Amino acid sequence: MKIKILEKFKNKISVAKMAADRQIYFDSLPRIMGPSTIEEMPRYIVINDETLARCIVAGIPPTSDISGYPGDLNPRVIDELMSLSSSGYKIAYSFAAIPISNVESMKMLDSAIYRNRVSQESFRDKKGQDRNRQPPLKKVLEESDFVQNYTEIFKGKQKMFHTAFIIIFFGKSEDELRAAESHVKVILESNRIYYEAPDYRQLDTFISAQPFPFSQDFTWCELFSYHTSALLGTRNTNSRTDESGLLFGVDLKTGKDIMIDLNTLAASHMLMVGMTGSGKTYTSMILLARALTMLRKRVIYVTPKADKGTDYRAVCEYFGGSVIDIGNGESNINPLQILYDEQSHGDMIRVFDAHFELLTEFFNVLYEKLSSNMTHYISESLMETYKRKGIVRQFPETWEHCTDWPTLLDLRDVWLEDSQDVKNVTAKALADKSFLFTTSWSFLNRPTNINLSSDFIVCDLSNVPESLKDGLNVFVTGLMGLRFRTDTKKGTILMIDEGAVFLRNQRLSTFLLKALTQGRSFGVSLWLATQQPSDLQKVNLAEEFRTNMPLSIILGNMRSDTVDIVKQFFKLDENATNDLLASGVGEGLLLVGSEKIPIRFKPSSLENDIIKGKINNKKTTTLVDISLIHEGLNSVVAEQNIIFQEWLNGDDSQLSTMGYEARRVQKATGGAGLVKVWIKKDIINGETIINQSIDHYCTCGFIQGFLAMNGIKAEISHQEGPDLSFEIAEKKIFFEYEHGEQNAQILQEKKQQINNEELIFISNASNHKYLCEVVGEQNVIKRGRQLADFLDNLIEPGQEKKKEDKNTITNGSLLSDVIIGNKAF
Repeated sequence: MKIKILEKFKNKISVAKMAADRQIYFDSLPRIMGPSTIEEMPRYIVINDETLARCIVAGIPPTSDISGYPGDLNPRVIDELMSLSSSGYKIAYSFAAIPISNVESMKMLDSAIYRNRVSQESFRDKKGQDRNRQPPLKKVLEESDFVQNYTEIFKGKQKMFHTAFIIIFFGKSEDELRAAESHVKVILESNRIYYEAPDYRQLDTFISAQPFPFSQDFTWCELFSYHTSALLGTRNTNSRTDESGLLFGVDLKTGKDIMIDLNTLAASHMLMVGMTGSGKTYTSMILLARALTMLRKRVIYVTPKADKGTDYRAVCEYFGGSVIDIGNGESNINPLQILYDEQSHGDMIRVFDAHFELLTEFFNVLYEKLSSNMTHYISESLMETYKRKGIVRQFPETWEHCTDWPTLLDLRDVWLEDSQDVKNVTAKALADKSFLFTTSWSFLNRPTNINLSSDFIVCDLSNVPESLKDGLNVFVTGLMGLRFRTDTKKGTILMIDEGAVFLRNQRLSTFLLKALTQGRSFGVSLWLATQQPSDLQKVNLAEEFRTNMPLSIILGNMRSDTVDIVKQFFKLDENATNDLLASGVGEGLLLVGSEKIPIRFKPSSLENDIIKGKINNKKTTTLVDISLIHEGLNSVVAEQNIIFQEWLNGDDSQLSTMGYEARRVQKATGGAGLVKVWIKKDIINGETIINQSIDHYCTCGFIQGFLAMNGIKAEISHQEGPDLSFEIAEKKIFFEYEHGEQNAQILQEKKQQINNEELIFISNASNHKYLCEVVGEQNVIKRGRQLADFLDNLIEPGQEKKKEDKNTITNGSLLSDVIIGNKAF
């Protein structure tokens, strides 16, 4: 008897030590998150002895009597800055804005108007003897601007903000920092924005750019609403889509594709709300399939119910995934067996503790309203059950390669033994509650035999007994998150269909919220689907979920009596509410931060066939009704592995299932703006292809395609020499695309290397003036409209026959013949 009491005491100590270790672990996170070392130099800082960072502060004028920003600030200045790219350096920016109350704003302007008038009076001749002594016109205009701004604030048309705009360059060498700074300064100066490089205060400036609740005063200035909105990083998705990311659907108002780069968001967690019959499961399958093919994410779909209209199992099988059918199927998960990634498991004691905590939550859902005594006893009895199988928390070698894991029946045996003590009413209660372990829940006692090696996993709980479903839903969701959170490079999207079980219970909601706040660092994104957001309000977690889920989808076909709940929860204005009421099945609102976009989740014909179970074998799939617009493009697509949307006839979204990734790049010819291009995933390395930026590679490829459609064969060199070369009218012409400010001597050497043949430098908006100065204006053509006109004029003479031939060709080859058939050209 004494030995048994001693063992129970040891179990209590083990549970307490585990809790203490967890607290110590989380307390040390700040040290893990921060860099090991930061060394400050006069002009930059050195991070971790290898990365150099330099900061400049934009909007700071050289003198106090002029503004740091022009009155007509270009609203696309941030787009210009973020379009800069190079394999040698990286550019980031931080923009902070703190609203100033209207009362305080008017006080500040009152003071400014007073000082301005005092200054004007100082210029006047008080005795009236010299009428020529008048204040400078600059002072008079300043007063007019102050009064106008005061009027707009008074009428509520403008607001004032304290703002800080800091641009940071990262590189491996001082040369890379200088190149980055040169490119940024060109954009700032062309937009008439003053700036300051705070030498000897680089560390202070760098810290001010971080999301900390403090900063240096010298980085701040006051701006009005127009300038602040132009500099904010939240751009309107209705007017553009990101260059890369996940294709969500089509904007119902503009008809444009909506593509969101999830990496630019604070987190990629998402909440989906949709009534029965709104297309929730169907939409989920569209987005999960695209996350797999476009983002190369691992996707896991957990559902407690079958869906007759959407064959989610067929989608999984099409992509070569694995279906984990719990209940009456062959698959099983033993809750007491610890699953971990043998390649990157890290701290094994942490793995044990995380699984132990998940087990506790499983029992809290399984047996609702457990007392604190029951919860503590379950923890102690679990520790005893593991110990009886020779598994000790502090010694991972006792369970890393375990083949004889305890089961729920073993746990019940501990409860039955302890219940012999008449004083242990907790053990007696749990022993009675766990009778189903021997009957309808007995399948859980089989060994774990699931396949987690696939990139598309469906956990189907529809055959699980109703009494067990909520508990197992929580356990499986947590288990998948724990299993894959070590693989941060791959990234995992874990989607829970019918996630109301997490939202009806305060303890579980807190558990889920904790998973959300840690998810980004672990590389796991949680997508939660539910029928009503009112579940969140019931446990008073609405605001926390909104904060940690920057993406939300509200599906249409909604009953009028539920609209008010949705409107209140998501804080929809009247316009957004009307858009939602007008939405049908497969339509609704996409909420990205503060943006509310009416959207249709439009599948391609191939995606629809897959989701409906009409196609279940990826190897037999061909691209349906999609072809190139001209046969001249066949060789370009085959050689360069890129396909511009405007080169295609048909539904281009099918390419996402064929190993291509959609990006947005600057147009090479024609007007300004971005165009969609599909790039073979195998050739993409971050933001580069081979040794070039994606922008550079695609610009050259587009020009090659343009020439090919006009019967001109152009060669591209991705290594040495000019980028493109072609012959027209027995004349050899070379193109060299420059997207930065290359050293002048190098540019001159490029001209000399082609032996007096014609070399045309293609510029962009940021370096056009520089290139003209270095190599001569006659040798430079700006990308866009200038390049289009140049090519048209170049092709016109002697091309009549070829143009006639072009007009007789309406389509090129079927795209499947080009990219699937591996044809040689």
